[in-house]
Amino acid sequence: MELHPPPLQPFLLLLLLLLLLPAVPTTGGSWQCPRVPYAASRDFEVEYLVPSFSAGGPVQAVATYEGGGEESAMFVAIRNRLHVLGPDLQPIESLATGPVGDPDCRTCAACGPGPYGPREDTDAQVLVLEPALPALISCGSSLHGRCFLHELEPQGAALHLAPPVCLFSAHHNRPEDCPDCVASPLGTLVTVVEQGHASYFYVASSLNSTVAASFSPGSVSIRRLKADASGFAPGFAALSVLPEHLASYRIEYVYSFHAGAFVYFLTVQPANVAAAPGALHTRVARLSAVETDLGNYREMVLDCSFEPKRRRRAAHEGGHPYPVLRAAHAAPVGSRLAAELSIAEGQEVLFGVFSASRDSKPVVDPSSVVCAFPVDLLNTLIDQGVERCCEPPVHPGLRRDLDFFQLPSFCPHPPGLEALSPNTSCHHFPLLVSSSFSRVDLFNGLLGPVQVTALHVTRLDNVTLAHMGTADGRILQVELARSLNYLLYVSNFSLGSNGQPVHRDISRLGDHLLFASGDKVFQVPIRGPGCRHFLTCWRCLRAQRFMGCGWCGGMCGRQKECPGPWQQDHCPPELTEFHPQSGPLRGSTRLTLCGSNFNLHPTGLVPKDTHQVTVGQSPCRLLHKDSSNLSQVPRKYFVEELECELEPLVMQVAGPANVSLTVSNVPLGRHFRVDGTSMLQGFSFVEPVLRTVQPLFGPRAGGTSLTLEGQGLSVGTSRAVLINGTECPLKRVSEGQLLCTTPPGAATASVPIRLQVGGAKVPGSWNFHYKEDPIMLGISPNCGYTGSYVTIRGQHLTSVRHLVVSFHDGLKAVENRQCEGQLPEQHWCRLPEYVVRGPQGWVMGNLSVQGDGAPGFTLPGFRFLPPPYPPSTDLAPLKPEEHAIKFEYIGLGAVADCVDVNVTVGGESCRHELRGDVVVCPLPLSLQLGKDGAPLQVCVDGGCHILGRVVRPGLEGVPQSMLLGVLLALLLLVGVLAAVLVFSYYRRKQLVLSPNLDDLASLDRTTGDLPLPILRSGSDYRNGLGEMVAVLEAGAMPSVPQVPHSLSSTASPAISDLGSTTRIHRASFSDSGVGSHVPLLRKESIQLGDLNPTLLAEVKDVLIPHERVLTHTDRVIGKGHFGVVYHGEYIDEAQNQVHCAIKSLSRITEVQEVEAFLREGLLMRGLHHPNVLALIGIVLPPEGLPRVLLPYMRHGDLLQFIRSPQRAG
Repeated sequence: MELHPPPLQPFLLLLLLLLLLPAVPTTGGSWQCPRVPYAASRDFEVEYLVPSFSAGGPVQAVATYEGGGEESAMFVAIRNRLHVLGPDLQPIESLATGPVGDPDCRTCAACGPGPYGPREDTDAQVLVLEPALPALISCGSSLHGRCFLHELEPQGAALHLAPPVCLFSAHHNRPEDCPDCVASPLGTLVTVVEQGHASYFYVASSLNSTVAASFSPGSVSIRRLKADASGFAPGFAALSVLPEHLASYRIEYVYSFHAGAFVYFLTVQPANVAAAPGALHTRVARLSAVETDLGNYREMVLDCSFEPKRRRRAAHEGGHPYPVLRAAHAAPVGSRLAAELSIAEGQEVLFGVFSASRDSKPVVDPSSVVCAFPVDLLNTLIDQGVERCCEPPVHPGLRRDLDFFQLPSFCPHPPGLEALSPNTSCHHFPLLVSSSFSRVDLFNGLLGPVQVTALHVTRLDNVTLAHMGTADGRILQVELARSLNYLLYVSNFSLGSNGQPVHRDISRLGDHLLFASGDKVFQVPIRGPGCRHFLTCWRCLRAQRFMGCGWCGGMCGRQKECPGPWQQDHCPPELTEFHPQSGPLRGSTRLTLCGSNFNLHPTGLVPKDTHQVTVGQSPCRLLHKDSSNLSQVPRKYFVEELECELEPLVMQVAGPANVSLTVSNVPLGRHFRVDGTSMLQGFSFVEPVLRTVQPLFGPRAGGTSLTLEGQGLSVGTSRAVLINGTECPLKRVSEGQLLCTTPPGAATASVPIRLQVGGAKVPGSWNFHYKEDPIMLGISPNCGYTGSYVTIRGQHLTSVRHLVVSFHDGLKAVENRQCEGQLPEQHWCRLPEYVVRGPQGWVMGNLSVQGDGAPGFTLPGFRFLPPPYPPSTDLAPLKPEEHAIKFEYIGLGAVADCVDVNVTVGGESCRHELRGDVVVCPLPLSLQLGKDGAPLQVCVDGGCHILGRVVRPGLEGVPQSMLLGVLLALLLLVGVLAAVLVFSYYRRKQLVLSPNLDDLASLDRTTGDLPLPILRSGSDYRNGLGEMVAVLEAGAMPSVPQVPHSLSSTASPAISDLGSTTRIHRASFSDSGVGSHVPLLRKESIQLGDLNPTLLAEVKDVLIPHERVLTHTDRVIGKGHFGVVYHGEYIDEAQNQVHCAIKSLSRITEVQEVEAFLREGLLMRGLHHPNVLALIGIVLPPEGLPRVLLPYMRHGDLLQFIRSPQRAG
C-alpha cells in the first residue's frame, strides 16, 4: 500500500485551525501566540481499513492457536456454528454446533442419536485451547452445558478440526449430580491448567434457580479431563450458591487468568447477601493451581476510584467509586510503567476497566476508569487477610463471610462450627479477606465520556500499551502511564461496525489482536494501524519508534507506504501565525512568530547563529525573552514563540511581504533535529498618514479627549501621541482613529502635537491650545426631567468643547453632553435620560457638571421628575357663555417650578393659572374667534404643542339677548319641574312612613333585622356618582404617550382624598372655572359593545352575575345628579344572602361617562382599610347601564351618624 498525499497537506489543516483560534493576551495586555492543544496535531477521523471477517451472526466467542508459521488458526463461534480461520482471517472450515436435533449438527451427532428433547439453539459459552493435545474445547448452552473436544490436525498449509468428541457420559450424569455439565446459559469462564500429564479445568458459572435446579454446573469447580476424553472425572471439588440465595445473589464472572501458582476469577456481585438491589462491587477469587481442592479458595474486594486530586496523598477522601468491572486483562508491564507502580519490569499486573454502575448508560464523568493491581501485591494482601483470620490474636467478631457459599461463621472457626476440631485447620476453608485492594484511575479521568467495553494490555519495548474497545465501535491504543496529564495515543480509529460495541474478550495471534464487534472479527496490528492520523512532522517523529512512523513529503506514514523520500531524522520549522500583520515603512516593529519546531532552549533562549528571520527584503533581529516573564503553558498545549525587532531597509517598499524563518546548524535532539525554512504570507508595510486632530483646545488641567484621524494609525506594535513632548495616554486604537486624553499643561499656550508610529514621526503640523480652566459656580434650577434644560453658571466655560452633566441617584449615574449657548459665563445643558421609579413620583440625587480634567461642581438634592405629557383628549366647541378654557396637562404641576410654561390662544398669551396639573386659560379680551377658531398652544421649557383649535359652534347669527332669554326660560322651567317633583316625593313619603325620623329605620321588616335608614341627598358616598367631565373636541396635535384615564368620586367622604389624586385628561369651558359640566355629545342609548374592550376585560375580575343580585328599586338609599343608590341583596360564593348598596346610572348618556363610572368602581377595588369602603363587585345587566355593588352602611355616613338623635340616647 502506498501513501499518497492529499491535495491539502496536514500541516495546512493545522494552520487553518490555528488561524481560527483566538490570540491570548497576557495580563499586561501584550499579545501571545494561541495555545494549540496537542489534539490539533492529530486527526482521529482518518479511516483505517483493517482485515475483517463476517461471521454471519453476532460473535459470541473467539480463540486463537499459535503454532508457528502457517500452523496458526483462529476460531470464531456464533450461535449454532463454529468457524475456523487462517492467520490472515481466510476461512478454512465451518462446523455446525446446533440447533440440537438438526441433522447437520455435527457436535450433536458426536454424543449419539439422542433423544435430545425439544429443538434448542446452541450459544457458545466457552471456547478455550487444551494445549497438551493440542485441542479446542467448546461448550454451549444446549445439552445441559456439555463440552466438545476438537483436536487440531494440520492438513496442508492450514489447521483443521478433527471430528468433535462429546465430553459427556450418559450413565455418569444425573440431574442432581452432573460432573460433565460445565457451561451455564448465564455465562461460564474456563481456564485450563496443565499438571503433569493431566489437564484441569477451572470453571466458574453464573447460576439462578432455574439453572441450579437440574444438571447444575455449580458455581466454582476444578475438574480433571479424563484420559480417554469421555468426560470429566467425578468427585471434583465445587462451590455453589446456596439454594436460599439463588434468587437474589447473582454472581457475574467477567475474566479469568492463570498466573504463577494460582488461578484467578474476577466477579461482579452484590456486596453481601442482605445488600439492596444494585449495591454491587468487584471481587477477585483466587484458587490454587497446584492443589485441586477448594480449601484454599480466597476472595478479596477490588476498589477502583477516580480521584481528581490524587497527588495530595495526605487527603484520603476515597474519590469517586467505580465498583462495577467491565473488562480486565493481566499482562507483564514495561519498564516505564513498572517504575511508576514501584514494581520490577515484567511483573504481572491485573488491569481492569470499571464503571459506576451496571447500567450501560453513563451517569458520571468519566464514564470509565482503568486501575492497575500488581498480582504480587494482590497475593500479599490475601495472605495477610488469611493470617488475620487464622493466626492469633484474632480480632473478635471478624467474619469468615462467603455466606452465599457456606454457613456463617467467625474467624478462626470453620463454616457452621463454633470451634476448631483437632483434625481441622482454619486455613483449609474458603475465606473473604477483611481488607480490600484499592487503586485509582491510571488515566486520571482523561477517558471522559468514552465507555470502554474491552481491554487487552501488551508490552512493546519498554512501553505498556492498553488496547481498548468502546461502546461505539472504536479502538483506542494508548500508552499506560500515571505521570501524564494527557492521553498518549498510538491510535484512535473506528472499526466501521456501524457503531456496535466491541466484545469484552480480545484474543492475540502474533502481532495482531482480534476484536469482535457485531457480526465481524477485526484484525488490528499491535503497533497500530498506521501513522496518517499524525498531522505534523514533529508529532510524526515523536511517535513511538515501534510504530515505524516517518515523514513523507508532507505526510506521516510508514516507509513501505511512501512512494517518495521518507525520513525519520529531521523536521523543518513550522510558522503558523505572526503578530502584528502590518508595520510602518519607517520605524521599528516588534514581531512575534508562532509555530513549532523552533528548537528553542527551555528558558526561551535561541541558539546562536541558528535562526534567521526575514520580512520582505528586511531582516528581523532576534530578541531574547526574559525567562522570568515566560508564562507557564500547560502540558496539554504546545506553543513556541520567537520575537524579533523589524527595522525596514531603505530599499523596502510599501505593500505585502512574506515572513520567513530559517533554522540550520542545529544538533540532533531527542527525537529529531530541526532543519529547513518555513514561510508565511500576510505581512504589509504601511506608511501612516495623519489628516485631522480634534479638538485643538482644552483646559490647562488636561483631561480633554483628543481624536486623531488618518490612515494606517494602528500598524506596528508601538505608537505615541505627544503634546508638547508629553505623552497623551491612548484610550482607543483603530486603523483610522486614535483616542487619547491630554496631559495637564504648564501654562495657557499653544503647543505642538506629534504622532509617532514605531518610533518614527508621522508627517503633519498641529498645535493644541491650553486655555484657562473652567470654573463652575452654580446650577439652576434644582429640579428637572429628561431633556429639560439646566443653566450652568461659571467662568471660562468655553475652555472645554463639551460640558458633561451627570446625575447620580446613589446607585447609578447617567450623563449627557448636549449643551447650548456657548458663552464664557453661561451654558444651557439638557438633563440626561433617566427613568424615574419610586412611589413618591420623583428621585433625589446629585447633579454634577464636569469640564474635562478641571474641577467640577455638584448640586446636591436635585429632584429628578417624570416628564410632563400633553393631554390626549380632543377639544370640544366652546359654549356661548364660556370665556376660559380648562384642560389637564399630566405632570405639569410637578415641574412648573423647574421650567418655563407659556400658553397662547391664536398667538396671544393668556394669563394661565395652574391648579395642580389643570391649566385654566382665560381667553384674551382682544381675541376674536372666527369661523375656524384659534389654535391653542402650550410651550413647556421651549417645547411647544398645539392641542387643538378653540371654536364656537354656529351661533354667530343669534343675538345674545335672545340666547339669554331662552336660557332663563329653560332654567325657570327646570326649577318649576324640580319643585313639583320634590313636593310630590315628600308627599308620598309622609303617607307611607312615620314623620318621626328616629323610627324610620325600624319600619323595614322585609330584609331581616337590618334597618334601612332614610338618608337625605348629599349625606354620604351613596348620594352622588361624581361629576362627569365633558370632553372637548380637539384639533391637530402631536402624538404623545397615552395615559390611562380614571374618574374619582367627589361625593364620597371615604375616598375624597384618593379622588383628588386621580388624574383625568379633560377640558371644559367656564367663565368662572367652576360649576357643573354637562356632556356635550349625546347618544340615544349605550350598549356594552360601545365600551372600551380593555376596560371590560378588567371588569371581568370583579364581575358578579346579574342573576345573583336583587335590587330593591322601592328602597332608595340616596340620589345624585346622575344616578340613584338602591338597597339590594346578592348571593355570595358560599350561598349567603348579603345586604349591599347598589349604585346605578340614570341620566348618563355618554360612553366616556359610563367608562368613568366603571373606572371609579375599579378604583375602589384596591382600597383595603377598616374605615374605607371597598368594592364588592360590578354587575353588567343584559339591558341598561352597569351597576356597582358596595357594602351597605347600616347607620349611614359619619356626618349623619354624628347628627343622629338616636346617638345621644
